[in-house]
This record gives sequence, structure tokens and C-alpha cells, in this order.
Amino acid sequence: MISALNRRLLQAESQVYRNEILVGKVIKALENTLYKLEKKEFEELGQRSKDEAVKAALYLASHPAPTFPDYPLDAEYENNMEKVADLLDDVYSQVKDDDKMVDRGEYEDGEEEGAEGNGNSNTVSITDEEATKLCMEWKDKYNVVVGVSWGNLPYNLQQTWLEYSCDYHLQAEGKPPSREETTR
Repeated sequence: MISALNRRLLQAESQVYRNEILVGKVIKALENTLYKLEKKEFEELGQRSKDEAVKAALYLASHPAPTFPDYPLDAEYENNMEKVADLLDDVYSQVKDDDKMVDRGEYEDGEEEGAEGNGNSNTVSITDEEATKLCMEWKDKYNVVVGVSWGNLPYNLQQTWLEYSCDYHLQAEGKPPSREETTR
């Protein structure tokens, strides 16, 4: 009886060993198949990425950067660079906000930059609603494509656009612009 049990135990161990080898082969075959599928998916994803990059490059190539305006210099400033520098200082001490000028260069007596106190600040503070309203006006007026193109938006308003976070305010519920918006 013991020899019969030993023989059955040996047969069972032998069967387990064969099953182990078979399961190992099945797992190896599944891993190879999975690798091939993943590799194919990655290759397809890589190709789609390249296609999108080419589309973006073609779009950008078909919409060249706007030319910088050429402003002729008045004769009174032609040979007097100090006068030009003073004029530029005067202009850049103010920020053009569409139709109104906000002076940023002067401080109240005794007030220093960044000082707190009477509530007078050198930065323009507006609410999100006001910023969104202004951004929408500029977007429509200057053909801005959010996150893609400045359109005809003047440089000084581009800076204000960035200060007001217009890209953030004008994205539909935090989503990036749609493909239709980027192909205008």
C-alpha cells in the first residue's frame, strides 16, 4: 500500500511539474502577445503625435508672425537720443489700457514701491468678472485665438492680457481651445 501511495504521489508531482511548465509557456506566450500589442499601440501613438506635430507646424507656417510696425522718427528727435530716451521713459511709465492711461511711474509723497498704507497701489486691481469682460472685448476686437494667436492685439495689450490671465479666463471651463478654434 505504501508503494502505491508513493507511486501516486510521484505521478501527482510529475503532473504538477508538467502543468507548471505548460502554465509557464502559456504565460510567456501571453507576455509576448501583450508586448506586441503594446508596441503596436505605442507606435500608433507615436505616429499620431508626429502627425499632430506636423499639422501644428504647417498651421504655424501658414500664419507667419506679424511684421513689426515701422514708425518714422520726427526730425526733432533724429539727432537727439537723450530726448528720445526721455520720451520713451514718459511713454513706458504709463500703461495704455485700451482708451485710458493708468500712470504707473509716480508715487505719493513718502510712499515707496510695494508700500502698503492708504490703499494706493501702482498696479491695477480688477475683479475676475472685469478681467473676463475686458478679455472678451479684446478677443473679439483684435481677433485673438486663445492660447494660439495674438491676432491683431497690440503689444501693450498683450502684456495686460498676460497680467489679467486672459487665457485662463477665456478657456471654456478650463479646457484648451478646440481644434476648430486653432484652425481659424
